Amino acid sequence: MKGSYCDEFYEACKADFFCSSTGTGSFFDTVADECGTLGDIQSNCKSFEELYGSGEALCEKMWDDSFIYVPTTNFSDPDHNASDAFVWDWPANETNPNAAVLDHVEWPDSCNESEHDAWVEFDLKALEECPNVISDGTTGNVTNATGGYNP
Repeated sequence: MKGSYCDEFYEACKADFFCSSTGTGSFFDTVADECGTLGDIQSNCKSFEELYGSGEALCEKMWDDSFIYVPTTNFSDPDHNASDAFVWDWPANETNPNAAVLDHVEWPDSCNESEHDAWVEFDLKALEECPNVISDGTTGNVTNATGGYNP
């Protein structure tokens, strides 16, 4: 995974809370029913900063070691730099750059704007349906299960 993506993700979310029933930070270990609540904030949730501490740890732990953090300049393996690492997104109607990184995987050639928008819409709907109540960790503001923001 391109290290700059991981670092940006971590910086943007380090104050946000994440519920992981065993505290590993794995997305696959998240079981909403096991998360106890204390007022409006889940008592056994931790901030991204507590769980991960860095963009590298976030990308490598969140998806159970499915990704390896690749720095912009990889001194330990100069032949494998961020320029040839997996990316999460790319401009609509452009060739999928991941096809060159993982050439043994079948990828779509490109994602047109309506397909791209459909995936974004799907992600937003999934978030709105989440039964958890999550605090932003900084101001006490809470997002409810329907996506409404309660100051």
